[in-house]
Amino acid sequence: MKKTSIYLIQIFFLILNPSSAQNAGKESQTLGNCSSYETHNNQVIFNCENNVKVLLQFCSGQVLKVWISADGNFKRNNESFAVINENLGWSGKINVKEETSAYEIFTEQLRIRVHKSPFKLQIFDKYQKLLFSDYNEKGYVKNDKHIASYKTLKSDEQFFGLGEKAGDLNRRGKSYKMWNSDQPCYGVNEDPLYKSIPFFMSTNHYGVFFDNTYKTEFKFGSESNDYYSFEATSGNHSELYCTYRKTHYAS
Repeated sequence: MKKTSIYLIQIFFLILNPSSAQNAGKESQTLGNCSSYETHNNQVIFNCENNVKVLLQFCSGQVLKVWISADGNFKRNNESFAVINENLGWSGKINVKEETSAYEIFTEQLRIRVHKSPFKLQIFDKYQKLLFSDYNEKGYVKNDKHIASYKTLKSDEQFFGLGEKAGDLNRRGKSYKMWNSDQPCYGVNEDPLYKSIPFFMSTNHYGVFFDNTYKTEFKFGSESNDYYSFEATSGNHSELYCTYRKTHYAS
């Protein structure tokens, strides 16, 4: 008999006062390189180019909040409309292991690796299997007010979720918008529909919840077989990331 265990990791990319981490004349803006870090209780702050800072807050051994600030200021005018509680029982001390090209942080369930040049976030399970990764330097990309996050796409990866959407259950190769619309008698190819539920799960044993109140879009390999993305016209950038695995036990 099989039992499925589910572990949650909550990742928030909260973009405050977004500005370029590269030259202002470039069309696309990314985080650039990471040069140093500092720790405060359950938080690690990484210092990137042009005074951009990335905060990793460990809410638990399975839940991680990521906050990106272009001016190094981690203050908000309002709290998230979707996240009720960030205190999920974290205890213990954060230990950051610095290597030549990256930083590593371990919890009981996860291994988090932050590449320095350029900044790139990767998450492994406790068995060292890569579950989730930024696509090259494009973990965060900004064009004017538009923000996007690109993730590496595996060749056999499939996606399920997004709530009330038309079409196939497997979302691979399609794109979907989150913008509540009244669509009576809709067909299989119509989108968006009545509800916005920006959560999906992958056959690579993880899931993502994109917490953003602006018009958002999910592109599950519709642009490339190398990456997928979730994007918004503006606002904060946040993700709820969950991993799961199968275990066996005697009935």
